[in-house]
Amino acid sequence: MRLAYKFIYFIFIYLNLFSAVYAAEQPKNTAYFLTLSDIHFDPFVSCYRIKEKPCPVIQQLRYSSVTKWQSIFSQYDKTHMAYGLDTNYPLLTLSLREAAIVANQYHPGFVIIFGDFLGHDFRRYYKKYARDPSSEGYQQFVNKTLQFITEQINKTFPNLDVYAVVGNNDTYQRNYTTKIRGEFLRDTAVTWSTLINNPSSRVAMQQQFSKGGFYAVDLPGPGHLRLITLNSVMFSHKALGKNIDLAAKEELIWLRNELMQARKNKQQVILAMHIPASLDIYITPRIRLFTLAKLWKPAYTQQFKLILNEFAPQIVGVLSGHLHTDWSQVLTVNETDETFISGVPSVSPVYRSDPGLKLFRYTFPPVKIEGADTFFYPLHKKTWEVKSFYANNGGADGVTGNEFLFSSICPRSIGGWLTGDLGKNPTLG
Repeated sequence: MRLAYKFIYFIFIYLNLFSAVYAAEQPKNTAYFLTLSDIHFDPFVSCYRIKEKPCPVIQQLRYSSVTKWQSIFSQYDKTHMAYGLDTNYPLLTLSLREAAIVANQYHPGFVIIFGDFLGHDFRRYYKKYARDPSSEGYQQFVNKTLQFITEQINKTFPNLDVYAVVGNNDTYQRNYTTKIRGEFLRDTAVTWSTLINNPSSRVAMQQQFSKGGFYAVDLPGPGHLRLITLNSVMFSHKALGKNIDLAAKEELIWLRNELMQARKNKQQVILAMHIPASLDIYITPRIRLFTLAKLWKPAYTQQFKLILNEFAPQIVGVLSGHLHTDWSQVLTVNETDETFISGVPSVSPVYRSDPGLKLFRYTFPPVKIEGADTFFYPLHKKTWEVKSFYANNGGADGVTGNEFLFSSICPRSIGGWLTGDLGKNPTLG
């Protein structure tokens, strides 16, 4: 496996070296949107070294209103940020503070958060530290945790519409479980809809999300864009839930209908999901070297690719989280249309990746994603750094975006993900 890691590492270094481009002067018709993913907030961190059970911090959280949670965390969560652990309160505030700085500097039109708001093994830790085996108590705590995170996000972006995507850890049941029209989707639709300032979009999100965890709304800002968020957890080979395959098929039918309507309305679309269909490594925009990970059931992957081929001119980008790493690809679809496919880095450093957030830039009209700036925080350096990617500008040696694939994956996180040396495999979480 170490030889495989060295090979993959070489491929990524090669792709980065030969796809490196220089920043051209940004045209006047450039706009931005900001993204975060895999927050995996862990409210139990301060209990790990406390022998007392139930944990007094969790008891305070359980019996306090969400408006009191920030003061409780400020008082009790003094833990250090560390690789191998999920996001504690200090890291949550650090990341949102940086996101606010980026938003104030670049003035993005909107924000997308790509799911997995809850920490890993949330139910197990709740039972351990709350000493409460009841489903009712657990659901209340999950709901309050999501309300707290949402409240912090709203404070960070008071004037921006924020769109949330559901992840596999975001559930009242077992990981990867979706209960169609269930309590979690209804409760979370109410909570997450408060992130959207636009009244009609807020209502549309709440009505649609409560049914299956997916929705479509028009985006603010230039470009006449529409956002389609998918509940790709239902496409996963680990998906759980009653009649889940029927629900997944219905979602793909809904997706195609939404894209047909966007075409009719002459709108371009951003597709947002938590779990990507697969992670394919290309050496050119048309030549696939190999598939690094297959994350969906084959039938859904095949159907999704057919939809992408059919509606490629309408699709600006296909964006996802889940892999806890930063990667981007520009693929040629239908032999002519280019599609920007990208993964958003995680806030959580549980898989040894640096906490990060990603700012996408696009030009218009027509809308075309030109690249992204990734802001990341190496915990040992204790300072934010930035890396910029230019997918379509002219670059070194006369190479252009039409002649090469731009691909970037963090060697540290992908290496640990492949070898298992640096934590649990994110495809399992």
